[in-house]
Amino acid sequence: MEEHPSDRVTAAVPELRVIDDELWSQGNARQMEMRRVKSSGDLTISRQKIEERILRKVREKLMRRDLSEEFCDFQQAQSCVHRRRRWSTTRLFMPGSVSIGAVPPP
Repeated sequence: MEEHPSDRVTAAVPELRVIDDELWSQGNARQMEMRRVKSSGDLTISRQKIEERILRKVREKLMRRDLSEEFCDFQQAQSCVHRRRRWSTTRLFMPGSVSIGAVPPP
């Protein structure tokens, strides 16, 4: 026996949504635009439009001040770690230096 659509009970449960309304609307608008483009037969896009879209997303997603500050902090911390390692390695192999477990020169 097949269920008739009018027999179904539906209810909105916003707390179970994975995508918020704004993003959902943007996605639907994009789908409609793509359908319009396909139906008109014009599937080409100019290089300039592609570059504009890419640069806009780079600015929005990658060039945020908080992300660049976090990256700089990380890079600075890494630089300190590498500097310490380089210094300790250099000291181990310097003539006349003594390291733990090494026999001092006569």
